[in-house]
Amino acid sequence: MTDLNLINKNPFVGKIGYTPRPTEGDRKYDWTGGRDELTRDQTLWDAARDWAAENDQLRLKRLANVDAERAADHASVAERDNAQRMSERAALEGRLRAQFMANPAATSGDWERVKDDVITRHLSDEATRREAEMRRSYSMAF
Repeated sequence: MTDLNLINKNPFVGKIGYTPRPTEGDRKYDWTGGRDELTRDQTLWDAARDWAAENDQLRLKRLANVDAERAADHASVAERDNAQRMSERAALEGRLRAQFMANPAATSGDWERVKDDVITRHLSDEATRREAEMRRSYSMAF
């Protein structure tokens, strides 16, 4: 981890993308003490580059964690929705079976043979009923 005081005092932080690394050819360093200043600025520029790379890696890790959490949340919601649908389907099947078996002549074997057709017909009738209700409510709104 980088020392925050060094980062705050570094004039190259946030500028390495558009500020080239200092070199001997820069006029700023063409004087007697310029060699020491050049070395210092190159060290600061390198530190800023390293800090930016470290910061990018941390940001990528955080984004990966957020993506993983979102994927896990999505999966748990999908599992919960699937479990609810299965429960609703079982409840519907139980209701329809009870209605079917209310007929004294009906047997469990009869139910097993026509179960899928009865459920499909019920869902189709329910969809038709809901569509008619929606059309009525829509026409009443205008």
